[in-house]
Amino acid sequence: TGERIKLFVVSKSGQEPTDSIVKHCKEGLTAYKIPREIVYVEDLPKSIIGKILRRELK
Repeated sequence: TGERIKLFVVSKSGQEPTDSIVKHCKEGLTAYKIPREIVYVEDLPKSIIGKILRRELK
């Protein structure tokens, strides 16, 4: 329905291993579940109680 899977990654080492992430996803997921876009972030936005604010991850 026009939605695309986007993966947000918090990398502790500062590296961006995109190829290895895609390879890992291809091994364990069906084709339509594989992320089409990978975004590296320093932190995930969270609410006061610690829930991830998914609406801010667009």
